[in-house]
Amino acid sequence: MEPRAELLFPTIIWKHEIKQNLDVMRRHVLALKDNDPGTNISNVGGWQSNSQDISKDFIDWQIALDKTIKQCCTQSGLPPLKLYNLWFNVNGRGHHNSIHNHHGAILSGVYYVHTPENCGSIEFYRDDDSEYYLPALESYNNFTKQKHVIDPAPGLLVIFPGWLKHSVQPNNNKDERISISFNYGVR
Repeated sequence: MEPRAELLFPTIIWKHEIKQNLDVMRRHVLALKDNDPGTNISNVGGWQSNSQDISKDFIDWQIALDKTIKQCCTQSGLPPLKLYNLWFNVNGRGHHNSIHNHHGAILSGVYYVHTPENCGSIEFYRDDDSEYYLPALESYNNFTKQKHVIDPAPGLLVIFPGWLKHSVQPNNNKDERISISFNYGVR
């Protein structure tokens, strides 16, 4: 008889696509950037807006996001969550986001509005010190790897636990990467 594996404390990352007129959304973000100094939290270069309410301008997108979060909650046994905050990101050449998590959020995520080639992937890191125990391996899998990389694509939505440490690699394209980030929690 073979041993039976049980998954303990799995980390779930959801990927989904939300259809949207991305050109309209892109112009909206860039117009806001021209009139708002923004804030600096995890960005190294680039621009992050202050918290935004986009339900007036992009209500269909907001409804689709809320529906997707509800499905993620159902799949993972979480209670209903509410949007805490949402902000825009514009990263030009060389700009990136340092390693961080989203303190206080249960689910966080990013939606990609504009993603030129080589504009920087999001990287998720495990945080259990396994690198001190695992030997060097010829190939790595979801059990043995130390990080997981997701390449951005227009319209891609990535949702992850707020406590999961992540970073965004530098944009190596002269064109800007534009995304929307958000946090959901219990209120």
